Amino acid sequence: MLNQDPKLLAFTDSVQDASHRAGFFTARTYHFTFRTALQHLIDERGHVGLPLSQSGAQLLEIAASDGAIWPKTVRDAIATLAPPDVREHSDYDAFVRRRVSEQPSQRFREQFLARLAWEATSEFGMQVSVGRTLESNGASSLLSAGSLITLRRVRPRTRSLRC
Repeated sequence: MLNQDPKLLAFTDSVQDASHRAGFFTARTYHFTFRTALQHLIDERGHVGLPLSQSGAQLLEIAASDGAIWPKTVRDAIATLAPPDVREHSDYDAFVRRRVSEQPSQRFREQFLARLAWEATSEFGMQVSVGRTLESNGASSLLSAGSLITLRRVRPRTRSLRC
């Protein structure tokens, strides 16, 4: 996980309102986590960029191997990068919660990688005008070179802020 500190989320409203807000919070948090992971990957690829078609596989690979800021195992990487609705999937439950095997089933892995690629595509497509996207913040953008569509960093990272 990105942050190992325990969290507490408390509501003083009715159970129904609390349930609604918790669901909203989970969905919103997912997009922030996904955008952070995607931008980290784009930054790692530098000026070469990241082919959009490979974004799902590359995201899972870097999240499962970079122990400094990301989980160290495929299981933890999938748990971190899984959209809220995927957590209801029976294969997700078997792999992440019940720990039936050390690796996800081939079918689930393929579906999960396709979903991650779709999330990356929608971040620069249908979702580009919703919220604080990577493109609207000027962090990264889509570039097209013939049939290859890549994600690239728009501007260098600011090393320090001076007032």
